[in-house]
Amino acid sequence: MFEFVRTPLFAILMLAASAAAAEPTPLELLKASDRARGGEIGGITMTSTVIAYQDNVEDKSYTLKIEADQDNSLVTFLKPATSAGKMMLMQNRNMWFLSPDVSKPVPISPRQRLLGEASNGDVATTNYSRDYDATPAGEAEVAGQPCYVLELKAKDANVAYDKIRYYVAKDSQLALKAEYMTVSDKHFKTALMEYANRVEVAGKSQPFVSKIEIQDEVQTGQKTVLVYDKVEAAAVPPSRFDLRALLSR
Repeated sequence: MFEFVRTPLFAILMLAASAAAAEPTPLELLKASDRARGGEIGGITMTSTVIAYQDNVEDKSYTLKIEADQDNSLVTFLKPATSAGKMMLMQNRNMWFLSPDVSKPVPISPRQRLLGEASNGDVATTNYSRDYDATPAGEAEVAGQPCYVLELKAKDANVAYDKIRYYVAKDSQLALKAEYMTVSDKHFKTALMEYANRVEVAGKSQPFVSKIEIQDEVQTGQKTVLVYDKVEAAAVPPSRFDLRALLSR
C-alpha cells in the first residue's frame, strides 16, 4: 500500500522537475533572440532604412549599410546625399562618429538620437546577452503569441537603455516587443519587431529581423520605423572596424 502511493508521487515530482529543467534560462533566451537581430552570429551585413514619422506622415529618412561581428558594428550612411560617407563605429560599448569633413573621430553615445525615436544604439546589431543582466518577469501575450517576459538591466552605463522589459516568444524564441524604461521605471518607448527575412547560418536557414517600429510613449503621434533588407550572414574583415584604417581611407 505504501509503495503504491509513493511511486506515482515520485513520478509526478520527477516529471515536474524535468519540465522545469526544460525551461530556457534568461541568458539562453537572450542569446537565441540576439541571433535573429545580428548578435551571436559572428558576421552580418545588411541595409537599413530608418524613417521618422509625425502623425503618420514621413518626416525624414536615412539609408544605412550595417556591418557587424560579435563585438563591433560599422554603420555607413548611404542616403541622403548630404550624409553619404558618414559613419558610426561601435567597438564593444565605445562609439564614434566619423565624417569626411572632420579629421578626428567624435566620441558619441549609443543613447543619442539618430533620427526620430531611433537612437544610435538601435541601428547597430543587438547583443543584449552581453550588455544586460536578465531576470524572469512572468509571461504575457504579444499579437496572440505566448511570451516569456524578461527584465533587462544594463551592465554598463554606455549602452542604449538602462532597463528594458523584453518579450520573447515561447515557440520561436524571437523577441517580439521591447518596452524601454528609465532608471526610475518610466516607460518612454515601445518597439515591435517582425522577422520576414531569413539568413543562412552554419548551413541552416533562420529567421532574421525585417522591421522594427518604435513608438514614443510620451509624445503621441511620433514613431520611427527601421526596415532591414539585403541581409547576409558572413564574416566581416576585422579591418572594417579598425578606427585608424577608417580615418585614413
